[in-house]
Amino acid sequence: MSKTLSKVDILSKFGKLFAYTGESRPILQGIHYGTNGIAFVTNAHFALRVSGMHNFQQPVTLNAKTGQPIEGVYPDLSRIFPTDFLEEFEISQAEVPEALLAAQCTAAVAVRLSKKVPTARLEIDDGIIYLSVDSQYPDLTLSAKIGDAPVKSKSLRTFNAEYFSTALAVFEAANTAVTLRLRGPNDPIVLSSDTGIDVLILPYRVSS
Repeated sequence: MSKTLSKVDILSKFGKLFAYTGESRPILQGIHYGTNGIAFVTNAHFALRVSGMHNFQQPVTLNAKTGQPIEGVYPDLSRIFPTDFLEEFEISQAEVPEALLAAQCTAAVAVRLSKKVPTARLEIDDGIIYLSVDSQYPDLTLSAKIGDAPVKSKSLRTFNAEYFSTALAVFEAANTAVTLRLRGPNDPIVLSSDTGIDVLILPYRVSS
């Protein structure tokens, strides 16, 4: 079993993967430490939130790579994270490494098909939660189980495969179970632990 990372180590290791890498929104290149002990980092498409992180008296945003302060107003991500959900499914602590491996394999195929938009689908059907990648050119289908769900549950979402793989890597490093929280197919997907770590992924809008 790998070493369990602290919240500080989680931010240090994964923060740069969630941070914005472009030049047009420099404030999003940083990790934001609010006055409520919560740290946020986002590239505007997926976000990491860590609660109970610090006791800073003043909010500050530090560059995720260099640690240098960044001037500007960080967006209020507390308004982005949903607080109510239609469905919730748990991936147990013991199941997270296997789910992560499935997500990593899915992401590797998705990146090979499209490095710019590595797309995967999250499908819940017949009591099983799947990750899948489909391609017409070349003709390819990959499907991997990542968890179980009530038999009557049925839904489908499309998102960036690398984001989902990174999210599960966070929870494996924290050595926790993961609760997958879902609303509508175009609403944010939230993965959470009971230790105050949350990841938000914005799905792609796909016509039905």
